[in-house]
Amino acid sequence: MRKIIRLLVMIPIIFSSWTATSQERVISGTLVSDRNNEPVISATITNQRTKKSVQSSSNGAFSIRAQKGDVLQFSSVGFATRTITIGDQSVLNLTMTVSQGQLAEVVVTTAFGIKKTKRSQGTASQTVSGQEVNETQRDNWMNAITGRVAGATVNMTSGAPGASSQIVLRGFNSIGGDNSALIILDGVPLNNTVFNQHRLASDIDNRNNDYTNRAADINPDDIESISVLKGPEAAALYGTEAGNGAIIITTKRGKAGKMKISYDNSFRFEQITRFHDVQKVYDNGVNGQSVNTTRAFFGPKYAEGTKFYDNARNFFQVGTSFKHNLSLEGGRGFTTYRASGSYYDQDGVIPNTGNKKINARVTVFSKVSKKLELTGTFAYYYQFNRKAFRGTGGYYLSLLTWPLDDDARRWQNINGSRRVISKNSGLDNSSESNNPFFEVERNKNFDRTHRVTANLSATYEATDWLSFDWRLGADAYGQYGATLLDKESSNAFTVIGRVEDYTSRFKGFTSIFLATARKKIGNWGFTLRAGNAIDDRTTVDWSVRGDSLITASTNINFKNISPEFTSPLKRLNSRTQGRDTLTLQRSIGLFADLNISYKDFLYLNMSGRNDWLAEFPPSRRSYFYPSANVAFIFSEFLPKNNFFNFGKLRASIARTGKRVPPYSNQSVYTNAVTSTNGYGYAYGFGANNPDLFPEQQTAYEVGTELNFLNNRLTLDLTAYQIVIKNSVAANARPSYATGFILYTSNIADLENKGFEAVANVHWVKTPSFNWTTRINFQKTENKVTRLPLPEFYNSDSWIAGYRASLYRGLPTTTIGGQDYQRTSKGDILIDAGTGLPLVNANYVSVGDRNPDFVMGFTNNLSYKNFRLSFTFDWKQGGDVLNGTELFLAQQGLSLRTLDRERSVIFPGVLNDGLQESANPTRNSIVINPYFQNDIYTARSLAVDYVEHDVNWLRLRDVTLSYSLNNNTLRKLRVFSAARVFVTGTDLFIVTNYTGPDPSANGNTPATGGVGGFAIDLGSTPLPIGINFGIGVTFRNGK
Repeated sequence: MRKIIRLLVMIPIIFSSWTATSQERVISGTLVSDRNNEPVISATITNQRTKKSVQSSSNGAFSIRAQKGDVLQFSSVGFATRTITIGDQSVLNLTMTVSQGQLAEVVVTTAFGIKKTKRSQGTASQTVSGQEVNETQRDNWMNAITGRVAGATVNMTSGAPGASSQIVLRGFNSIGGDNSALIILDGVPLNNTVFNQHRLASDIDNRNNDYTNRAADINPDDIESISVLKGPEAAALYGTEAGNGAIIITTKRGKAGKMKISYDNSFRFEQITRFHDVQKVYDNGVNGQSVNTTRAFFGPKYAEGTKFYDNARNFFQVGTSFKHNLSLEGGRGFTTYRASGSYYDQDGVIPNTGNKKINARVTVFSKVSKKLELTGTFAYYYQFNRKAFRGTGGYYLSLLTWPLDDDARRWQNINGSRRVISKNSGLDNSSESNNPFFEVERNKNFDRTHRVTANLSATYEATDWLSFDWRLGADAYGQYGATLLDKESSNAFTVIGRVEDYTSRFKGFTSIFLATARKKIGNWGFTLRAGNAIDDRTTVDWSVRGDSLITASTNINFKNISPEFTSPLKRLNSRTQGRDTLTLQRSIGLFADLNISYKDFLYLNMSGRNDWLAEFPPSRRSYFYPSANVAFIFSEFLPKNNFFNFGKLRASIARTGKRVPPYSNQSVYTNAVTSTNGYGYAYGFGANNPDLFPEQQTAYEVGTELNFLNNRLTLDLTAYQIVIKNSVAANARPSYATGFILYTSNIADLENKGFEAVANVHWVKTPSFNWTTRINFQKTENKVTRLPLPEFYNSDSWIAGYRASLYRGLPTTTIGGQDYQRTSKGDILIDAGTGLPLVNANYVSVGDRNPDFVMGFTNNLSYKNFRLSFTFDWKQGGDVLNGTELFLAQQGLSLRTLDRERSVIFPGVLNDGLQESANPTRNSIVINPYFQNDIYTARSLAVDYVEHDVNWLRLRDVTLSYSLNNNTLRKLRVFSAARVFVTGTDLFIVTNYTGPDPSANGNTPATGGVGGFAIDLGSTPLPIGINFGIGVTFRNGK
């Protein structure tokens, strides 16, 4: 009987419980901030009836079970708590309001597109908005980063159209490999290659020509934000690809609503305003005598009344460019779209140079169901770049050394042939350096690129605590280019002209799968991510070079040049030679990332990745890279006040590795071509190494973030150290006894350490006027701690008596160059016969390019509808080698040679056997430079042309804009928004450097290693530029 009674009592209880459960349903939605419409991540959503909680995902999405009448509570740090009573709805999208006196929670895009609150990060990062980048009107978005991110150094190759750029984060970590930061576009790595001239048939160094870095294909107008991950977190998750940090680019997506059409344009004028000074006293000649067989200016003085021509200013023209951007976006229901296109056309300051770019991008987002989201992006890029040769043999050095009493604009004879002004045995000297106008008119140099990228991402919210992400990326481009030297060109007349073309085709595929589990247990929050990444790349380069042109370059329309005009097989009647290179790279990685939080004041993050790299032997392919970081919000334990609002301490440690160039672990046969057109195979100069393994880096970082005065003042301070072990020296020269000239091995250890500071100040905050300032500071120190060789250098940087060298115990940014022979006491040794100093045959340290510190100042002011923004870039210290001045001295044109009529005695001791004695013979031999030009031609050494402690303060960019008010827009009835703007770039520089521009670069990023930054030889200075334009959004409906 008792059992029956108990059963009767339990039946209604079970039934009511079942009824309640059956009435529950999944409530899903998205949380965004009212300040910036960014997703509110890691917010806690609690059902107050069941006491169950979930957390919002990285895109602000959540799902939780509830029934009608349940009360859901939404809470997140920095936001006002909200409660919502559930009705009949199943979708609940909410806007979270930032709490009074609180700073909106900053969301940072990290590895694989994962969004995290900056509060929870245990490593340093910075974000630059796409608007800020686009306002600078730079055609290469990388150049807009300068001065805006602490720890980021942008090395620009030159001021020519389509010039390449490189972003280096926290110094150089490899002596022979790539030091560029990894570029991530919408969660997928992007190829940022600069074509390497060692892939050409001529196999030349990366000095005399430049090629656009492929990340410059991205249209700045499509960028939503750029996050810079400087710390080890990105390296540990991306493995070998992010050993130099990562630049995370998020592109714009459409917003739901009626279709919105936007258009903006920009028109630009630019001009070179700074030039090298040359002497105007002494004419062409040698040792005081007039000689018309050489381009040297050691002759007699110019006759009184000689007319001089300003050939440099006559050569450069006013560069122009224009750009048009058109975009449309909208969406209905759960699908949004955005499509954009741009057209850019530039004529450079160098005659006959220019850059044309066409971009198109389509992004579609769809919430297919409550659980599944899909995003697809397709982009097309086109570039056609008309270039001029640079450095030695380029137009600029020829321009500087053209006789000042001759008008260089008269570059051709009446019959159209090349005009030559010097003689050789009474005949025109065809080997005379090209007239710069001839150089840019007759010698052709161009690239053309077609590129497509496609990304597809899927996010599946399996449960309220488990989600899956899968990203697929495809990237393919074909880059074709050629150089054509005219039959009359000084460097090709002996072979009746020369043409060399190349084609580079790249195909890349990336797959990234990520599973994320989130769980909140009491005061503890757990997020575990695990996944794998597959990266597969194929690059095919082939090049052909030949001599004896059939068609004159005058018959080629440069602005519309096409491959059939330059194909060596069609344009030649002499022999050709070629080079084909196939490069295969593949990596597979498994990774995991665990985030633990406690009461929103303590965050611990641990990650690890294992890579398998195809370029190593099977026994060496697997490498594991761990990292850990912690963030502690100590301000949670302090009384709330209006002075100190927020404080965080953070620390991190990570280890990663860097891959080596493919095929570095085995020596292979290469084509061998004889002078008589014979063909065969032989080993090359270099011996590769089967025992190579990835370079290993261990990074340590500590920092703090502090907010004051109701978040009107924020500070972010970071100290770091990066220890690099077994850096790979490609093309080292240990001993020719091996049978090879060059050798590749893990032989060097390096160390980078530094300090970074970022301050944000909100000076004025009123309804009509706002003024904010961001100050970035960075100081980096670097050193080679192990190197078994007396010197290591990359031959690309061996430009002319100087190069980028590494010595044990010295900075990695050292300049190696020629110096004088010296005694053990430091006295210069003097030739006892000539009185000239003796030259040291070994290259020694002559300078350090690393600055003492670098600062950037970005200001944003807005008053009603006016907005003004500007950025200053300040570099303190660091040496620059003025190679152009050295070249001019050797030609007798430097102002330093004006003392040639003053007799000199070189200070030093004679090399007479007594130089190391207690009483060496002091030099007393008198030299008259006017009659002994060797003092300039053979004794102008790099050590005397390194300008030490070069400083600059440069106005990088300034923009003034005005937005039409709503009353005006309503009267126009056409636009819902409209603005006009004017932007200036590089308008002025204050510097103690004697050359035009200390930001010169002797190499391109393809060189690898430390490269040739701050080595100035024949570099085009950055022009000043003025842009103006409009931007409008068209009204759609009433």
